[in-house]
Amino acid sequence: MSVFSELKHRICRFEMSPNFPVGGLVRWAERENLSPELLLEIARQVKAQLEVELEALQRCGKTSPTTLIQHEYWCFYAEQVCGFYRALLHHPESADRLALLEKLSGAESND
Repeated sequence: MSVFSELKHRICRFEMSPNFPVGGLVRWAERENLSPELLLEIARQVKAQLEVELEALQRCGKTSPTTLIQHEYWCFYAEQVCGFYRALLHHPESADRLALLEKLSGAESND
């Protein structure tokens, strides 16, 4: 599976919560030795594709409200992933991604 497909698969979860659980994604990225720059670029691509899909679903007129809401959450989650990696790149002093995650979320990582 490509990095794009894997990231999209991880973002497109069938649950809705106010915040995307970035911790698992960060651990996966570290295991795969993926750079923050690459992940930010791919997350932007995933977000762009999800937004195009959402627009097409909205124009269709036959899509259920539940499907539209779920797709809107996926767009929101993709933006949260982009935000995390933007923050990581703007805080170069934080070499430890999980430590930055804990700092930004105010919670400890469960790993």
